[in-house]
Amino acid sequence: MTTPQIIAAIAVAAGLALLVGYLWGARNGERLGRDKEWMDSFFRAVERDKKRRDRLGRFKRKTKE
Repeated sequence: MTTPQIIAAIAVAAGLALLVGYLWGARNGERLGRDKEWMDSFFRAVERDKKRRDRLGRFKRKTKE
C-alpha cells in the first residue's frame, strides 16, 4: 500500500467510527430519555392520585360549586 492509500483507509475508518458512535449515542440517548420521562410521568401520576385521596386512601368527595 502506498501512503495515500493508507491515509485514505485511516480516514474512512475514522469516518465510520464517528458514524457508528453517533448512531449508537443517538439510539441510547433516546431510550434513556424515554426511560426518564416514564419515571417522571409515573411519579407525577402518583402525586396527583395522592391529592385526590383522603388519609384513609378513599377518594375525596367532589364539592358542588
